[in-house]
Amino acid sequence: MSGASPFTKLSSVAETRTPASGVAALVAAVALVVSVGLTNGSVAAGSIAVGERAVSITAGGVAAGGLVLGTWALAGPVYAFAFGQILFAALAPSPSGVEVGVAQVGLFGLLAVPVGRDAARETVGGFVVASAGLVGLGAGVHDATGELWPAALAVAGAVAVVSYALHRYELVVLDLMEAEA
Repeated sequence: MSGASPFTKLSSVAETRTPASGVAALVAAVALVVSVGLTNGSVAAGSIAVGERAVSITAGGVAAGGLVLGTWALAGPVYAFAFGQILFAALAPSPSGVEVGVAQVGLFGLLAVPVGRDAARETVGGFVVASAGLVGLGAGVHDATGELWPAALAVAGAVAVVSYALHRYELVVLDLMEAEA
């Protein structure tokens, strides 16, 4: 058996910084600017009304967006995704479900683009649907409880169950299951 396994091949940062991932980074940056500046109630000067909510351009939102773009440029989309999550948690300590949804949809694009480059269309579609489901679950639990920790717990639980199911599926497909006595 000669040759490297495709599972051990690591792509370089330069390979993941494609024009498509740059667009995803820009969308993530705009999503952070919007989600950090999204407020309930009256529209202040310099704000844009969106239904019952107002979007203000805040220094924190602009900084978060700029830092995500910079992280994408220096380290790649996976690091930009992780850093964006940290910035969103720090700058929006008690976000509404809408704010969570806007930020997460923008940030998950950073992960979907590199997956889409090497994977089949069905795999990318499954990733997008699963990501949207997780964002919806987290936002729904957050809106129902008003707390962030139950939403995080629900998402973590869903990821654990799905990960275990995929692990078991992989064992069956690769015929790695031992027959029980």
